[in-house]
Order: sequence, then structure tokens, then C-alpha cells
Amino acid sequence: MSVNALPANHGAERIALRVLQIGAIAAVLAVSTRHVFDLDRFLVPKEFVLHATALFAALFGWRAMRRSAVTRIDKLLFVYVLLGAMSALFATNRWLGLRAFLVSASAVLIFRVARGLREAGLGGSLLDGLALAIVVTAATSLLQAYGLSIDLFALNRAPGGTLGNRNFVAHVMAFGLPLVMLAALRARRFLLASAGVAMVIAPLVLTRSRAAWLAAAAMLLVYFIAILASPVVRRDGRTWRRLAAIVLFALGGAAAALVLPNALHWKSENPYLESMKGVANYEKGSGHGRLVQYGNSLIMALRHPLLGVGPGNWPVEYPRHVKRGDRSLDPSDPGMTFNPWPSSDWVAFIAERGNHRRRDPRPRTARHLPRRIPRAGYGTRRG
Repeated sequence: MSVNALPANHGAERIALRVLQIGAIAAVLAVSTRHVFDLDRFLVPKEFVLHATALFAALFGWRAMRRSAVTRIDKLLFVYVLLGAMSALFATNRWLGLRAFLVSASAVLIFRVARGLREAGLGGSLLDGLALAIVVTAATSLLQAYGLSIDLFALNRAPGGTLGNRNFVAHVMAFGLPLVMLAALRARRFLLASAGVAMVIAPLVLTRSRAAWLAAAAMLLVYFIAILASPVVRRDGRTWRRLAAIVLFALGGAAAALVLPNALHWKSENPYLESMKGVANYEKGSGHGRLVQYGNSLIMALRHPLLGVGPGNWPVEYPRHVKRGDRSLDPSDPGMTFNPWPSSDWVAFIAERGNHRRRDPRPRTARHLPRRIPRAGYGTRRG
């Protein structure tokens, strides 16, 4: 159902839809040109857009949310937000805890609004808006990869585009690929939508993110299994023809990324082949470093079993639980980690959501002051 086809009494839902569509694109493009903290000049503006989008979408989509039934997933998300609030309250650095908690709370609120809009008949329009935001993200990454150099990009983590980090872009491409594919399958302008799939695949290849490659492969497997499991979709010849064309566009995007010369400066002669060979390598390099980091983080979680170390407080606590020389620590900045989060969302969830009321050796006045966010990058593989 198109937005224009809705009756007049759906005006508030239409506004909420536009807020989510514009907010998704604005979150991609929001960047500060102040370089005091290079990572936060990307994250802080995007978090502001997230909170503003959640607020205004909830105000105009309140009726749609109320009509939407509360499911088991909603209850689990509510418990997650509640535990996050408790964990942030007892965190060593409450500023970081509050910041991370608010991101979770706003994301859950947007999820509720989005589902209410879907049940109001606006799911297709919302899907198209989100798919467009994914394509815009891919476009900024490709612009940087092929030579555009502007202050809105982080030059030492190319091709991160307006997200500021190539791994961020890769992960967005991985979880955004099914949205863009679904939008292409149902699009009126099929060729244009399929070109969006090619644009998403290209930065997915160029970023050399092995985790994103694995996630995209798993998603595609689930995608095809879901099609085969649905008798209606499985027997629809138009779906299979469109899917075949989408796959061709995707292969074209991958081939273009590998063949066309770009402005990226990798150290190895065959960077993409090297990444492909090491996609499951856990014996050396960053793969081994991640396993060490996961193990140390889980030990840290066992020491704070009730509520974890607090949302956003992994970089505050991690240096206290590892030996000198740990690959997650920055040797040029003692007591700081390279990343402000572990290299796994699951490890972050286990380690950060918990009570750690042990005695802190720092003075109480210094204990709760905002702590500088560690720089982005991992070990020796920055950018």
C-alpha cells in the first residue's frame, strides 16, 4: 500500500514514517568536522540523530504502537533495556553507561514504532526508505574508495565513508543486504533497485571485513532456505527470475570492485585473496587476537556476573583484567584499548551488562568522570 493511498486519519502514521525514513538517511550522513576525537566526530552526531528520530517517531507513531500487540520479543527487549539501565547505574563510568544505555533504549523504541507502522500498512514504504539509507552508505564508501577525499571521511580507516570506519560500513552492508534484496524483489523499477544491490556488494568486498563476509554468506543461505520453505514463493516464477537477475547484479558489483583500480592502499599484493584465505584463521594474526580478547572478556564477565561491567564500560575495565602486551591494548597510550568495544557483540553483551561493585582504586571524585574514548582500529590492522 502506498503512502498516498492511506485515508486521511493516517496522517500521524505518515509523519512517523517520514521521520524514520529521513532519520535513517540522516544518521548515515551526520558527521562533525571537529577532529578532537576522531571516532566520536562520527558517532556522536549519529547518536543524536538516532535519539531525535526515536523521539519524534514515537510522538507521531504512538497510536500505531498502541495498536501493535505486545509479543514475547517485546517483553524480552523490555527486560534487556531494564537490565541495561540497572547496569549503567552501577557502572564505573556512568557517563559511558548512560550513553550506551540510551542508544539501546532509542533503538528498541524505533523497533516498536516500525512494527506499528508495518501493521498500519506502511511496511513496504519503510522498507524502501531503509534500503535507500543502506545504498547511500554504500555510495559514500565507494566515493572514498575511488579517490574522493573530503573532511567528512576518516582518511586512515578507508573506505569508511561517512561512517568513519571500513568495518562499520562492512557490517552495515552485511545486515543491509537482505533489506536491499527484498526491496529489489518487490520494486516497480527493478533494474534501478537491482543496481542498489550491486552498490552494496561492492563496498562489502572492498572493506575486506571477514566477519561481514561470513555474515553475508549466512544471510544468503537463510534467504534461499526461506524461499524454498515457502510453497507460495517457491512456485512463483517471477520471484525466481528476479532473484536470478539480482544475483547477476551482485556478481557484477563484486567483479567491478575487484577489477576497477581504486585509491585504497593495502600492504599486500593480493589483499582480497589474502582476506579470503584467512576468513577462518584463528591461529595467528587478528583472528588469534580476537580469541584472546574474547577469553579475557569472558573472564572479566565471570568476575562481574550479576549485571556485567556496565554498558559502554568494556574499555574502562578490560585493561585491569589483562596482562601487559595484550593485543587489544594500545602500547602508545597505557591503560587504553584500541577499540571502545570488544570485537563481538555477543561478548560485549555478556561482559557489559552487569554489577561490578568491587572497590575501585581511583578516588571517588575521579571514578565517575567521563573517560576518553579509545581510538578505533584493531591491533596492528588499523583502517
